[in-house]
Parts: sequence; structure tokens; C-alpha cells
Amino acid sequence: MGALNQHSVYGPVANPAIYADRSNPDFSSTNLRAPGGSSGGAAASVAAGLCRVAIGTDTGGSTRLPGAFCGVYGFKPSYGMISRWGVVSYADSLDTVGILGNSVSDVSTTFDAIAKEDPRDETCIDKHLREHLQTANSSRIREIGREERPLHGLRVGIPAEMYPVEMHQDTLEITDNVLDAMHKLGAEIVPVRVPIIAHCIGAYYLLALAEASSNLSRFDGMRYGLSVPDEAKFQDTVAKSRQAGFGDEVRRRILLGTYAVTTEAWESYYMAALDIRSQLMQELSLLWRSRDLRKESSGPSQGVDLFVHPTSLQGAPKFDQDPASEYAQDALTTYANLAGIPVMSAPARRRLYDGQTALPVGVSFASAWGYDRMLLHIVNLVHAHTDTLA
Repeated sequence: MGALNQHSVYGPVANPAIYADRSNPDFSSTNLRAPGGSSGGAAASVAAGLCRVAIGTDTGGSTRLPGAFCGVYGFKPSYGMISRWGVVSYADSLDTVGILGNSVSDVSTTFDAIAKEDPRDETCIDKHLREHLQTANSSRIREIGREERPLHGLRVGIPAEMYPVEMHQDTLEITDNVLDAMHKLGAEIVPVRVPIIAHCIGAYYLLALAEASSNLSRFDGMRYGLSVPDEAKFQDTVAKSRQAGFGDEVRRRILLGTYAVTTEAWESYYMAALDIRSQLMQELSLLWRSRDLRKESSGPSQGVDLFVHPTSLQGAPKFDQDPASEYAQDALTTYANLAGIPVMSAPARRRLYDGQTALPVGVSFASAWGYDRMLLHIVNLVHAHTDTLA
């Protein structure tokens, strides 16, 4: 668990993307950077050229942050689009199987292959709804674009809450370059406000850790997890097994999650987090131009098709981060998991970062639930017709 990928029992995962000579990187350098987490190993494998595509999981940004930090495409599909059968549950209402790849084409091909109905996962949407989504996506794609203006008819929302004052100036300028290019291709750029987003990271951690505490309780050394027998007491066997089987960061999150669902904290924290999640989904449903097929009502005709914003506040950080700053890495990603919407982090064309290292920077494209294929199509158009995406 974690946004940097430094808590593995095997040690931290190194980010190969910042080295010009990736065949012989200097991992002893003091410039060692994090690949993002928690699917940083998958992103690093793609960035290092070990594979074209890798599968990860995204609970609060765990495919998008690694994609941004490693300079590859990181895609979190709509919740329920890809089966979670076989995934070790972290937070069931947030977990999404994601895809990392070197190109939009590779990600799209993989998505088409694995986004299927699966009766073993009750949250996986059925064939009937998938057919409706296919029709809706195809219809919206046909409405976008004209000759020499491939993004004509597209309305792009710029949520003010996703551009906080803490954002690195270089990250902001790179994102602005992408938006300028989209405008030249015919897209209409629209400023929007989603005030509840400012509260999403707190709500996310309350809900995610509470669910993690419940899900990981099965790893008690009996049926699941490492078993450390203690001849004295059964309770000691369970306690020792859980202590030995989980690292410090996982134990920290389990303890925080356990507290969130105690009688003392239930009303003040857990229920408040659920309310924030509900408000977020309501606010987003009023902004989307494409109808959310999970609901009967549709958004206004003058709504937006996409959000575009930076994936992270900065480029790949170094590993010497305190726990609080590591949690802050999720500030721009968790809202999408709370709402269940699809997001792709696309690597922007590199430039010097802080005037020193050409760090990768990710730009996120988000759309309404179910419009995954429209989203992938648009990102592919931006890549094909501009030089702003890598």
C-alpha cells in the first residue's frame, strides 16, 4: 500500500523513467525517484521496456500515479467494467483493475480483451448494459470531430479544485500546453467548479481504510496469510500471524480503518465520509454532458464531456517522504474512485523540471461512468494530432 512503492518486503521499486540510459541505470544515485504506487512495479516494468502492457489495481490512484511518475499511460476504467475476480481486496467499493501501457492503442486493445461480463464478480456489469454502453459510446464518438478539427463538438471541463496552489509550476505549464493544443483542435474549454472535491481525499481514506480493515481480517494465519503458531494461546497465534504477515504501512492503515468503524467514530467520521461520496456523485451527475447510464436522469446539454487536470501535484518524488506527504500524493486522484468514473493519465511531452531533471508528468482525462471507449478515443486523437503527449 502507498503512493510511492517503498513499503514492499523486497524493498522500494526504482523508477527507470528518469534515466537516459535505461539499460544501465544508476540506482545508487541520490537522485533515485519513486515510480508511484501501489502498482509501481507494473509501471516500472512498462517504462523499462520489459513489457508493452501490465495489469495493476487502482483503489485511489494506483495505476494513474505510477503512470504519471514513470511516463507511461495509466488507465482506471469505470467501476464494474473489468472483473475483480482474483484480486486481493483492499477496498471493495473502490478497487478497480487498471491497465498500464506504452501507447493508447495497447491499452485499448487490452481493455477490449478483458472488459467482459463475469458472474464470479457481483460488481461486474452484465452483457445487456455493456451493449447499451457500446451504442452510447459509438454515438458520442460519431458526434465529435470534423476535418482538420478532430475535437470539434467536445466540451472540456477544467475543475478549479484540481489546480491547487500547492501544484508545481512546471506541472501546471505542461498541462496548460495540452489544453491549448486541444482548443486548437476544436475543443471548447470550460471552467467548472466541483467544491466537494476538496473534501474527497479525507473521505477516501476513511472509507478505504475501513474496508481494508474488514477485508484483511481474513489474513489471520488460519485459512489465509502467514501462520506463526503459538502453543500458549490461540489469540497469540492470530496476533503474531498478522504482525508477521503485514508490513508497517499496512498495519498502520488497518489500525486507522478499525478506529473509523468504532462506535466512537462511526457518526463523526465514517458516515460523514459516505455523505461526501454521495454529494460528489450528485455534483458530477449535474456536470456531465453524456448521460450516466446508471441513472434515469441526464445532465444538462451544456455540460462537459471530459475533465482535464494534472495527475499529481509534482513529478516523481524522491523516497525521503514522511507518511503525511505520501498520503497527499493522492490529492488529485481519489475523487474518481469515489465516483467510479474512468480516468486515463497520459504522459505529457517531457521538458526540464526545476531546470534539472526531465521528470515525466501525467495529464488526466476523466469522463462520465461508462464512457471508457469515448475517453480512450479522445486521448488517442490528442496524441495523434498534437506533440503534447508522449
